[in-house]
Amino acid sequence: MISEAAATGKPVYLLDLDGGNPKFAHFHKLMRESGITRPFAGQLENWSYNPPDDTQKSGTALRTLILRHLSRPG
Repeated sequence: MISEAAATGKPVYLLDLDGGNPKFAHFHKLMRESGITRPFAGQLENWSYNPPDDTQKSGTALRTLILRHLSRPG
């Protein structure tokens, strides 16, 4: 759900909870380092960032995979 919220370009706050796993910890770290999320410390702030948009990147990767598959013999 963080990805969906980040697509709005509006501030996204996170609460650190116990548990989780390394995959999500890495994702949260990247989002925080990118300036997309911030930990909620009891006060609302206002900041902006360029919303992530991986549509072009995903389309290019998919096109490459399809073309590679179609070019295989038999």
